[in-house]
Amino acid sequence: MAELSRCRSCDKPIRWAETMKGNAMPMDPDPVEDGNFAFLEDGRRVQYVGESALFIPERYKSHFATCRYARQNRKGAARAAADRARDRVLKGVS
Repeated sequence: MAELSRCRSCDKPIRWAETMKGNAMPMDPDPVEDGNFAFLEDGRRVQYVGESALFIPERYKSHFATCRYARQNRKGAARAAADRARDRVLKGVS
């Protein structure tokens, strides 16, 4: 099983996985009932199984689906940093 790290945007724990195409994908570390990915036996790679794969006991979600900053990160790192700074100002955090 892969070691946990933290999302640079929201600071929540993530577990890095490899997709079937060889790309790195951040995953939420805990299984969830409505997850749509499953880790393969090697514990590193994930495969999309869909939301109706009820026979798979441990299903996970991509962190892209749960990170509150996912949309901003798709715009690029500079925009995401500006959005996080704006959020801190709006919340009164320095």
